[in-house]
Parts: sequence; structure tokens; C-alpha cells
Amino acid sequence: MTPLRRNKILIVNDARTASTYIQMMLKSASYETQIAENGIEAIKYLDLFHFNLIITDLNMPEMDGFELTRIIRAREDYRFIPVIFVTAGDGPEVQQKAAEVGSTAFITFPFTKDRLIKVIRSLIR
Repeated sequence: MTPLRRNKILIVNDARTASTYIQMMLKSASYETQIAENGIEAIKYLDLFHFNLIITDLNMPEMDGFELTRIIRAREDYRFIPVIFVTAGDGPEVQQKAAEVGSTAFITFPFTKDRLIKVIRSLIR
């Protein structure tokens, strides 16, 4: 019998508390995770590992979530990977910009584990 392959998710957030919080939620739901502290580090991880989904903050130093998503969408191997933007209470214009750069979903803090897992399961099967 072939072992079940776990989905690997990249969490990109410069706030360690937020990324650890998300990581704990995902690990308890049997997802494998990797944390990057900004978009530049995330791009390095994309060159090293295969991810099934990316969760990114919008506002980060060095490279924000918008630029990260533009770069991801320009790469042939990651063009269609789901990207979830997770951020604190930004308005509809920010959500519109996220959609324009290629985000797949947008979740605002605070959110529950059930909500996050439901969105992830709807995007990766």
C-alpha cells in the first residue's frame, strides 16, 4: 500500500506569531508546512520544494504579498497554485487588488481553524 502523501503549504508572513498560529492550525489538520518571513525567502523556498498551496500576508518588508503573487503567477511551475491572502481587516479595494494580481482566496483576521481548513480543502484535493 502506498503511503498517503501529505499536502505541503508555504506560509509567508513577517509576523512570527501569526505564522506560528497558522502553522499550528494546519499541522493539527495533518498538513505539512514551511514558514518564510517575507516574499524573497518564499521565492527561495519555491525553488527548493514543491508546495500545494501558499498562504501569504499582504504587508511584509522587502517584498509584499502582491509582488510575491505576481512573481508566482509568472512562473510556469506555480502559475496555477492556490494563493490565499491572509491579513487584518483590509477593505474591498485591497481585496480587489489581491484578485487582480492572482490571489485565489482572501481571509481576514480573526478567523477560525475551521474556516481556514474549509477554504484550503476547497482549493486543494
